[in-house]
Amino acid sequence: MTPTRCVCVLLTVAAGGFGPAAATAQSLVGSGGLGVPIESVDSRARALGAAGPGLFGATLSQNDPGGMADIVLPMITATMQPTWGDYSRGAASGDLRGTRFPVVGIAYPFPGIGVFSASYGAFLDQRWAAERPGTFTIGGLPVAGTDRFESDGGVAQMHLGFARRITETVGVGVTVGRYTGRVDRSFTRTFDTASASSGVAPFEDADSWTYGGGHLTVGAVFDPIPQVRVGASLGWSGDLEADPGPDTEGGTLSFALPSVLRLGASGALTTRLMATVGIQLADWSNVDAVLDTTSSAGQTLGFGAGMEWGGPQFLGRSLPVRIGYRRLELPFGSGGPDPVESSLSAGLGFNLAQVEEFPLAALDFTLERGTRTDDPLEEKFWRATLTLKVSGR
Repeated sequence: MTPTRCVCVLLTVAAGGFGPAAATAQSLVGSGGLGVPIESVDSRARALGAAGPGLFGATLSQNDPGGMADIVLPMITATMQPTWGDYSRGAASGDLRGTRFPVVGIAYPFPGIGVFSASYGAFLDQRWAAERPGTFTIGGLPVAGTDRFESDGGVAQMHLGFARRITETVGVGVTVGRYTGRVDRSFTRTFDTASASSGVAPFEDADSWTYGGGHLTVGAVFDPIPQVRVGASLGWSGDLEADPGPDTEGGTLSFALPSVLRLGASGALTTRLMATVGIQLADWSNVDAVLDTTSSAGQTLGFGAGMEWGGPQFLGRSLPVRIGYRRLELPFGSGGPDPVESSLSAGLGFNLAQVEEFPLAALDFTLERGTRTDDPLEEKFWRATLTLKVSGR
Protein backbone atom coordinates (compact mmCIF):
# COMPACT_ATOMS: atom_id res chain seq x y z
CA MET A 1 0.00 0.00 0.00
CA THR A 2 1.08 3.57 -0.60
CA PRO A 3 0.59 6.31 2.05
CA THR A 4 -2.66 7.29 0.31
CA ARG A 5 -4.09 4.15 -1.31
CA CYS A 6 -5.75 2.42 1.63
CA VAL A 7 -7.76 5.55 2.41
CA CYS A 8 -10.09 4.90 -0.53
CA VAL A 9 -11.63 2.17 1.63
CA LEU A 10 -12.14 4.66 4.46
CA LEU A 11 -14.06 6.92 2.11
CA THR A 12 -16.31 3.99 1.20
CA VAL A 13 -16.78 3.30 4.90
CA ALA A 14 -17.75 6.88 5.70
CA ALA A 15 -20.15 6.98 2.78
CA GLY A 16 -22.11 4.13 4.24
CA GLY A 17 -20.74 1.08 2.42
CA PHE A 18 -22.76 -1.96 3.44
CA GLY A 19 -23.28 -0.78 6.99
CA PRO A 20 -22.67 2.15 9.33
CA ALA A 21 -19.06 2.93 10.21
CA ALA A 22 -17.50 3.90 13.50
CA ALA A 23 -14.42 6.11 13.39
CA THR A 24 -12.16 7.96 15.75
CA ALA A 25 -9.63 10.57 14.70
CA GLN A 26 -8.40 14.09 15.27
CA SER A 27 -9.86 14.79 11.82
CA LEU A 28 -11.02 12.72 8.84
CA VAL A 29 -10.73 15.68 6.46
CA GLY A 30 -7.65 15.14 4.31
CA SER A 31 -7.24 11.50 5.32
CA GLY A 32 -6.97 10.59 1.65
CA GLY A 33 -4.02 12.93 1.16
CA LEU A 34 -1.11 13.75 3.40
CA GLY A 35 -3.28 14.67 6.37
CA VAL A 36 -4.54 17.78 8.09
CA PRO A 37 -2.12 20.73 8.49
CA ILE A 38 -1.11 21.58 12.06
CA GLU A 39 0.10 25.11 12.58
CA SER A 40 3.18 25.42 14.79
CA VAL A 41 1.93 28.42 16.75
CA ASP A 42 1.43 29.06 20.46
CA SER A 43 -1.73 29.75 22.41
CA ARG A 44 -1.59 33.54 22.06
CA ALA A 45 -1.40 33.34 18.26
CA ARG A 46 -4.30 30.85 18.19
CA ALA A 47 -6.44 33.12 20.36
CA LEU A 48 -5.83 36.03 18.01
CA GLY A 49 -6.54 34.03 14.84
CA ALA A 50 -3.00 34.83 13.71
CA ALA A 51 -2.60 33.65 10.11
CA GLY A 52 0.63 35.55 9.58
CA PRO A 53 3.54 37.21 11.36
CA GLY A 54 3.51 40.78 12.65
CA LEU A 55 2.28 40.25 16.22
CA PHE A 56 3.56 42.68 18.82
CA GLY A 57 5.94 41.17 21.35
CA ALA A 58 8.73 38.64 21.25
CA THR A 59 7.64 35.30 19.81
CA LEU A 60 9.25 31.95 19.10
CA SER A 61 7.43 30.78 15.98
CA GLN A 62 8.56 28.68 13.02
CA ASN A 63 6.23 30.76 10.84
CA ASP A 64 7.61 34.14 11.97
CA PRO A 65 11.43 34.11 12.06
CA GLY A 66 11.61 37.91 12.18
CA GLY A 67 9.52 38.01 15.36
CA MET A 68 12.27 36.19 17.26
CA ALA A 69 14.53 39.24 16.97
CA ASP A 70 12.89 40.84 20.04
CA ILE A 71 13.65 37.96 22.43
CA VAL A 72 15.94 39.45 25.09
CA LEU A 73 16.05 36.60 27.64
CA PRO A 74 16.69 32.86 27.17
CA MET A 75 13.32 31.21 26.60
CA ILE A 76 11.82 27.73 26.65
CA THR A 77 8.27 27.24 25.39
CA ALA A 78 5.97 24.22 25.05
CA THR A 79 2.43 23.99 23.67
CA MET A 80 -0.19 21.27 24.19
CA GLN A 81 -3.44 21.06 22.20
CA PRO A 82 -6.26 18.61 23.04
CA THR A 83 -9.18 18.38 20.58
CA TRP A 84 -12.61 16.78 20.90
CA GLY A 85 -15.82 16.82 18.88
CA ASP A 86 -17.80 14.76 16.37
CA TYR A 87 -18.24 14.21 12.65
CA SER A 88 -21.07 13.21 10.33
CA ARG A 89 -21.13 11.97 6.74
CA GLY A 90 -24.49 10.76 5.56
CA ALA A 91 -25.61 7.97 7.88
CA ALA A 92 -22.16 7.62 9.40
CA SER A 93 -21.09 9.55 12.49
CA GLY A 94 -18.52 9.31 15.22
CA ASP A 95 -16.26 11.08 17.66
CA LEU A 96 -13.16 13.21 17.18
CA ARG A 97 -10.54 13.32 19.90
CA GLY A 98 -6.82 13.48 20.46
CA THR A 99 -3.97 15.59 21.76
CA ARG A 100 -1.23 17.26 19.77
CA PHE A 101 1.95 19.09 20.73
CA PRO A 102 2.16 21.75 18.00
CA VAL A 103 5.54 23.18 19.01
CA VAL A 104 8.28 23.06 21.61
CA GLY A 105 11.28 25.34 21.35
CA ILE A 106 14.19 27.12 22.94
CA ALA A 107 15.74 30.50 22.14
CA TYR A 108 18.96 32.06 23.41
CA PRO A 109 19.91 35.68 22.68
CA PHE A 110 23.52 36.85 22.43
CA PRO A 111 23.76 40.64 22.94
CA GLY A 112 25.16 42.36 19.89
CA ILE A 113 24.92 39.21 17.78
CA GLY A 114 21.36 37.95 17.63
CA VAL A 115 18.96 35.25 18.80
CA PHE A 116 19.57 31.56 18.14
CA SER A 117 16.69 29.10 18.36
CA ALA A 118 15.79 25.44 17.98
CA SER A 119 12.26 24.08 17.76
CA TYR A 120 10.29 20.97 16.93
CA GLY A 121 6.72 21.13 15.75
CA ALA A 122 3.91 19.20 14.11
CA PHE A 123 3.09 19.73 10.43
CA LEU A 124 0.62 17.15 9.03
CA ASP A 125 -1.54 14.88 11.18
CA GLN A 126 -2.46 11.44 9.83
CA ARG A 127 -4.09 9.77 12.84
CA TRP A 128 -7.46 8.13 12.32
CA ALA A 129 -9.18 4.78 12.75
CA ALA A 130 -12.43 3.38 11.32
CA GLU A 131 -14.42 0.16 11.58
CA ARG A 132 -17.10 -1.26 9.27
CA PRO A 133 -19.23 -4.35 10.01
CA GLY A 134 -20.32 -6.48 7.10
CA THR A 135 -21.21 -9.91 5.79
CA PHE A 136 -18.74 -11.92 3.73
CA THR A 137 -19.11 -15.13 1.73
CA ILE A 138 -16.77 -17.93 2.81
CA GLY A 139 -17.18 -21.41 1.34
CA GLY A 140 -20.51 -20.33 -0.09
CA LEU A 141 -21.84 -19.33 3.35
CA PRO A 142 -22.44 -15.82 4.73
CA VAL A 143 -20.14 -14.93 7.62
CA ALA A 144 -20.36 -11.79 9.74
CA GLY A 145 -17.18 -9.83 10.24
CA THR A 146 -15.59 -6.42 10.76
CA ASP A 147 -13.08 -4.43 8.73
CA ARG A 148 -10.80 -2.07 10.66
CA PHE A 149 -8.64 0.60 9.06
CA GLU A 150 -6.08 2.48 11.14
CA SER A 151 -3.49 5.17 10.47
CA ASP A 152 -1.12 6.44 13.14
CA GLY A 153 1.55 9.11 12.79
CA GLY A 154 2.25 12.16 10.68
CA VAL A 155 4.86 14.64 9.53
CA ALA A 156 6.79 16.93 11.88
CA GLN A 157 9.36 19.71 11.45
CA MET A 158 12.70 20.41 13.11
CA HIS A 159 14.11 23.95 12.91
CA LEU A 160 17.26 25.85 13.72
CA GLY A 161 16.88 29.62 13.55
CA PHE A 162 18.66 32.93 13.82
CA ALA A 163 17.20 36.44 14.12
CA ARG A 164 18.39 39.92 14.94
CA ARG A 165 17.47 43.56 14.82
CA ILE A 166 19.34 45.32 12.03
CA THR A 167 17.87 48.72 12.94
CA GLU A 168 15.56 49.92 15.71
CA THR A 169 12.59 49.44 13.39
CA VAL A 170 13.57 46.35 11.35
CA GLY A 171 14.15 42.78 12.48
CA VAL A 172 15.03 39.84 10.24
CA GLY A 173 15.23 36.08 10.77
CA VAL A 174 15.76 32.74 9.07
CA THR A 175 15.02 29.13 10.00
CA VAL A 176 16.37 26.00 8.31
CA GLY A 177 15.10 22.55 9.06
CA ARG A 178 14.06 19.10 8.08
CA TYR A 179 10.82 17.17 7.88
CA THR A 180 10.66 14.04 9.98
CA GLY A 181 7.97 11.59 10.99
CA ARG A 182 6.47 8.20 10.35
CA VAL A 183 3.06 6.80 9.53
CA ASP A 184 1.87 3.23 10.17
CA ARG A 185 -1.27 2.03 8.42
CA SER A 186 -3.08 -1.27 8.77
CA PHE A 187 -6.15 -3.13 7.50
CA THR A 188 -7.61 -6.01 9.54
CA ARG A 189 -10.62 -8.21 8.76
CA THR A 190 -11.91 -10.32 11.63
CA PHE A 191 -14.81 -12.78 11.59
CA ASP A 192 -17.56 -13.48 14.09
CA THR A 193 -16.55 -16.72 15.77
CA ALA A 194 -20.21 -17.60 16.35
CA SER A 195 -21.00 -17.61 12.63
CA ALA A 196 -17.64 -18.46 11.07
CA SER A 197 -16.62 -22.04 10.45
CA SER A 198 -13.55 -23.26 12.26
CA GLY A 199 -10.22 -22.38 10.71
CA VAL A 200 -11.23 -18.96 9.34
CA ALA A 201 -8.33 -16.74 10.37
CA PRO A 202 -8.33 -12.95 10.43
CA PHE A 203 -6.76 -11.18 7.46
CA GLU A 204 -4.17 -8.49 8.13
CA ASP A 205 -2.16 -6.09 5.96
CA ALA A 206 0.08 -3.30 7.18
CA ASP A 207 2.70 -0.87 5.95
CA SER A 208 4.89 1.91 7.31
CA TRP A 209 6.54 4.97 5.81
CA THR A 210 9.11 7.43 7.12
CA TYR A 211 9.32 11.04 5.97
CA GLY A 212 12.20 13.36 5.18
CA GLY A 213 13.01 16.55 3.28
CA GLY A 214 14.37 20.04 3.82
CA HIS A 215 12.77 23.46 4.22
CA LEU A 216 13.73 27.10 4.73
CA THR A 217 11.81 30.13 6.01
CA VAL A 218 12.89 33.78 5.91
CA GLY A 219 11.01 36.62 7.56
CA ALA A 220 11.08 40.23 8.66
CA VAL A 221 9.17 42.63 10.90
CA PHE A 222 8.95 46.40 10.46
CA ASP A 223 7.75 48.97 13.01
CA PRO A 224 7.13 52.18 11.03
CA ILE A 225 5.80 53.84 14.21
CA PRO A 226 5.66 52.49 17.77
CA GLN A 227 1.93 51.77 17.43
CA VAL A 228 2.17 49.64 14.26
CA ARG A 229 4.02 46.46 13.31
CA VAL A 230 3.93 44.66 9.97
CA GLY A 231 5.56 41.35 9.18
CA ALA A 232 6.13 38.90 6.37
CA SER A 233 7.60 35.44 5.94
CA LEU A 234 8.20 33.12 3.02
CA GLY A 235 8.63 29.40 3.54
CA TRP A 236 10.22 27.17 0.89
CA SER A 237 10.16 23.37 0.94
CA GLY A 238 12.03 20.76 -0.99
CA ASP A 239 10.22 17.55 -1.85
CA LEU A 240 8.73 15.62 1.04
CA GLU A 241 10.01 12.07 0.60
CA ALA A 242 8.19 9.01 1.93
CA ASP A 243 10.43 5.95 2.27
CA PRO A 244 8.80 2.52 2.68
CA GLY A 245 9.57 0.44 5.76
CA PRO A 246 11.33 -2.94 5.61
CA ASP A 247 8.08 -4.89 5.16
CA THR A 248 6.39 -2.41 2.81
CA GLU A 249 6.30 -2.81 -0.95
CA GLY A 250 7.11 0.03 -3.32
CA GLY A 251 9.77 2.68 -3.67
CA THR A 252 10.30 6.19 -2.35
CA LEU A 253 7.53 8.68 -3.11
CA SER A 254 8.18 12.41 -3.49
CA PHE A 255 5.57 15.08 -2.79
CA ALA A 256 6.21 18.60 -4.12
CA LEU A 257 5.24 20.77 -1.16
CA PRO A 258 4.33 24.40 -1.81
CA SER A 259 6.00 27.62 -0.79
CA VAL A 260 3.95 29.51 1.80
CA LEU A 261 3.65 33.30 1.93
CA ARG A 262 2.45 34.85 5.19
CA LEU A 263 1.65 38.53 5.77
CA GLY A 264 0.40 40.16 8.96
CA ALA A 265 0.05 43.42 10.85
CA SER A 266 -0.80 44.63 14.35
CA GLY A 267 -1.88 48.03 15.56
CA ALA A 268 -2.27 49.57 19.01
CA LEU A 269 -5.77 51.11 19.09
CA THR A 270 -5.19 52.40 22.65
CA THR A 271 -2.50 51.81 25.26
CA ARG A 272 -4.30 48.60 26.31
CA LEU A 273 -6.08 47.46 23.15
CA MET A 274 -4.46 45.86 20.10
CA ALA A 275 -5.86 44.51 16.83
CA THR A 276 -4.16 42.12 14.43
CA VAL A 277 -4.87 40.69 10.98
CA GLY A 278 -3.04 38.25 8.71
CA ILE A 279 -3.21 36.05 5.64
CA GLN A 280 -1.34 33.08 4.22
CA LEU A 281 -1.18 31.72 0.67
CA ALA A 282 0.01 28.33 -0.62
CA ASP A 283 -0.47 26.30 -3.81
CA TRP A 284 -0.71 22.51 -3.35
CA SER A 285 -1.51 21.70 -6.99
CA ASN A 286 1.74 19.84 -7.67
CA VAL A 287 0.92 17.19 -5.05
CA ASP A 288 -1.84 15.79 -7.29
CA ALA A 289 0.69 13.92 -9.43
CA VAL A 290 1.37 11.44 -6.60
CA LEU A 291 -2.00 11.18 -4.83
CA ASP A 292 -4.26 8.44 -6.15
CA THR A 293 -7.37 8.54 -3.97
CA THR A 294 -8.02 12.22 -3.48
CA SER A 295 -7.25 15.63 -4.91
CA SER A 296 -5.57 18.70 -3.57
CA ALA A 297 -7.43 21.97 -3.29
CA GLY A 298 -4.81 23.75 -5.37
CA GLN A 299 -4.23 27.27 -4.12
CA THR A 300 -5.32 27.74 -0.51
CA LEU A 301 -5.97 30.93 1.40
CA GLY A 302 -5.94 31.44 5.15
CA PHE A 303 -7.27 34.54 6.90
CA GLY A 304 -7.32 35.51 10.55
CA ALA A 305 -7.99 38.51 12.77
CA GLY A 306 -8.20 39.21 16.48
CA MET A 307 -8.04 41.69 19.34
CA GLU A 308 -6.18 41.72 22.64
CA TRP A 309 -7.13 43.79 25.68
CA GLY A 310 -4.65 44.35 28.52
CA GLY A 311 -7.28 42.98 30.88
CA PRO A 312 -7.89 43.31 34.60
CA GLN A 313 -5.29 42.97 37.34
CA PHE A 314 -5.05 39.66 39.17
CA LEU A 315 -2.60 39.12 42.03
CA GLY A 316 -0.80 42.25 40.95
CA ARG A 317 -0.39 41.20 37.33
CA SER A 318 -2.41 41.88 34.19
CA LEU A 319 -4.64 39.18 32.71
CA PRO A 320 -4.74 39.77 28.92
CA VAL A 321 -8.02 38.85 27.25
CA ARG A 322 -8.04 37.81 23.56
CA ILE A 323 -10.60 36.96 20.90
CA GLY A 324 -10.13 35.95 17.29
CA TYR A 325 -11.49 34.37 14.13
CA ARG A 326 -9.72 32.11 11.67
CA ARG A 327 -10.67 30.62 8.29
CA LEU A 328 -8.28 28.30 6.47
CA GLU A 329 -8.74 26.38 3.24
CA LEU A 330 -7.31 22.87 3.70
CA PRO A 331 -5.08 21.29 1.05
CA PHE A 332 -6.62 17.80 0.67
CA GLY A 333 -10.22 16.90 -0.04
CA SER A 334 -12.43 14.26 -1.60
CA GLY A 335 -12.90 16.03 -4.93
CA GLY A 336 -15.85 18.29 -4.11
CA PRO A 337 -15.73 21.91 -2.97
CA ASP A 338 -12.48 22.92 -1.28
CA PRO A 339 -12.37 21.73 2.35
CA VAL A 340 -12.40 24.55 4.89
CA GLU A 341 -11.69 24.92 8.59
CA SER A 342 -13.03 27.93 10.50
CA SER A 343 -13.07 28.74 14.19
CA LEU A 344 -13.86 31.39 16.78
CA SER A 345 -11.42 31.66 19.68
CA ALA A 346 -11.08 33.22 23.10
CA GLY A 347 -8.06 33.20 25.35
CA LEU A 348 -6.42 34.41 28.53
CA GLY A 349 -2.81 35.07 29.44
CA PHE A 350 -1.18 35.26 32.85
CA ASN A 351 2.35 36.24 33.83
CA LEU A 352 3.31 33.90 36.65
CA ALA A 353 6.53 35.78 37.35
CA GLN A 354 8.19 38.86 35.90
CA VAL A 355 11.04 41.33 36.47
CA GLU A 356 10.15 44.86 35.44
CA GLU A 357 8.49 44.45 32.01
CA PHE A 358 10.08 41.06 31.24
CA PRO A 359 7.94 37.96 31.93
CA LEU A 360 9.95 35.11 33.46
CA ALA A 361 7.09 32.61 33.40
CA ALA A 362 3.83 32.93 31.48
CA LEU A 363 0.82 30.71 30.90
CA ASP A 364 -1.58 31.22 27.98
CA PHE A 365 -4.85 29.37 27.42
CA THR A 366 -7.11 29.42 24.36
CA LEU A 367 -10.41 27.69 23.61
CA GLU A 368 -11.76 27.43 20.05
CA ARG A 369 -15.08 26.32 18.63
CA GLY A 370 -14.73 25.34 15.01
CA THR A 371 -15.95 23.37 12.02
CA ARG A 372 -14.33 21.53 9.12
CA THR A 373 -16.29 20.80 5.96
CA ASP A 374 -15.46 18.56 3.02
CA ASP A 375 -18.89 18.00 1.51
CA PRO A 376 -20.62 15.75 2.52
CA LEU A 377 -18.30 15.30 5.53
CA GLU A 378 -18.74 17.79 8.38
CA GLU A 379 -16.78 18.00 11.63
CA LYS A 380 -17.53 20.12 14.68
CA PHE A 381 -14.86 20.43 17.32
CA TRP A 382 -13.59 22.12 20.43
CA ARG A 383 -9.85 22.77 20.57
CA ALA A 384 -7.91 23.93 23.63
CA THR A 385 -4.36 25.26 23.40
CA LEU A 386 -2.13 25.68 26.43
CA THR A 387 1.33 27.27 26.22
CA LEU A 388 3.91 27.59 28.97
CA LYS A 389 6.86 29.96 28.51
CA VAL A 390 9.77 30.12 30.91
CA SER A 391 12.58 32.70 30.67
CA GLY A 392 15.65 33.39 32.76
CA ARG A 393 18.81 35.42 32.94
